[in-house]
Amino acid sequence: MTATPRSTSRPRRVWVIAAVSTAVALAVGLAFRPGPSTLPPEATGDTELAATVRELAGPDRKALLAVVVTPDGTRTATIGAQPDTRFEIGSVSKAFTGLLLADAIERGEVTPDTRLGELLELDDAPAADVTLEQLATHTSGLPRLPIDLSTILSSTWFALTTANPYGEDLDQLLEEARSASLDTPKGTYSNLGFELLGAALGSAAGTNYADLLEERITGPMGLDSTAPVSDAADLGDRDLLGETAGGRTAAAWTGAAIGPAGGIRSDTEDLARFAERLADGSAPGIEALAPQAAFGDREIGWAWITDRKAIDGEDLVWHNGATGGFASFVGVVPATGTTVVLVSATQESVDAAGVALLEQIGAAR
Repeated sequence: MTATPRSTSRPRRVWVIAAVSTAVALAVGLAFRPGPSTLPPEATGDTELAATVRELAGPDRKALLAVVVTPDGTRTATIGAQPDTRFEIGSVSKAFTGLLLADAIERGEVTPDTRLGELLELDDAPAADVTLEQLATHTSGLPRLPIDLSTILSSTWFALTTANPYGEDLDQLLEEARSASLDTPKGTYSNLGFELLGAALGSAAGTNYADLLEERITGPMGLDSTAPVSDAADLGDRDLLGETAGGRTAAAWTGAAIGPAGGIRSDTEDLARFAERLADGSAPGIEALAPQAAFGDREIGWAWITDRKAIDGEDLVWHNGATGGFASFVGVVPATGTTVVLVSATQESVDAAGVALLEQIGAAR
C-alpha cells in the first residue's frame, strides 16, 4: 500500500526504501478516474524553495508541493499544480491516525492496552486480542496486507491496469481481520493494522474514522481540504491524478477502509498549517510523536518514527508514504521547531530530498 519507513539518517538506505516503496505500490494500486486536470507547469509560492526542491527531487516529476517551517516563518511552493490542488499523501495518513490515537488516550476513551475485540466485532479471532499499542507500533503480528486470493488478484490486476483493489468497506475489513493470523514477525509494517486502528478509534468514539478525523484533528487545525476519500465518484477538479514511476497515469486511491492507513488527500495550504502545528508542538494528539517502542534500529511512537541525532545532531521524527502515483515525506525536528513536507505526484521516493532539505536548514542555522 505505502512505503515502509526507513532510517533517514543513513543515506545508503535511501535506494533500498525507494525500491520497497515502488514494489509496494506495484502490489496495491488505485482506482481509475477520467484523465488528469490540466495544470500549469510553473511554480507558485516561494521561488527559491521551488528551485531547491526541483534540484533535490529531480526534474521528472508531474507535480510537487513543498512546505518548510522554521522559527523564522513558513515557506511553501507548489510546482505543476495550484496551492489548493489535492495530492494523495499515502502512509502519511498513518501519522494523522497516530494523532487520533494519542488524542483518544488523552480523553480517556481508550488506553494503549485496549484490545481490538473490545471495539470491533471480531468474535474469537486472534486479531481480537491485538492491542491498539501493537497496531500503532507495528508489533501486532498482523501481515502487511490480507493474505487471501482477493488481494493477490487485485495486486496482479493493478500491475496490469492500475485498477483499485482498495474499495473495501468496514464489513469487508472486519472479515479480513477475522481470518488473519498473527504469525508475521513483530515489527512488520502493517497497512491492515492501521486500517483496523482507525476503525477501532471511530468505534470507541461512536462514529466513523473520517468524521472523527475532522472533528478532532483536521477541523481544529483548520485543514478544510484534508480528508480520506471513500469513493472515486467523490473526487473533484482539485484532485490530482499522479503517475507511476514508469509514467503511467495512476488511478486514485479510494475506499471506505483505507483512510487510516493511506487514503487521505491534502493540499499545500493545509499541509503548511499542519507543519506549523507540528513544529510548535500544538497539534492535537502531539504526544503521538513521542517514542514508545524500538523499531529496528530506530524508535516508533504512535506511527511516527524517530531517528536519533539524525539532523545536525538533533532527533528527526518522521513518516513517509507511497501510493501508485504519489510519494510523500513529513519530517519534524522538535528541538529546532522545524518541519519539512514534500509530496510528489510521481511515485518516486522523496525521502532523500526531504532529509537533504532538513540538513540544508540545519546547516544554515
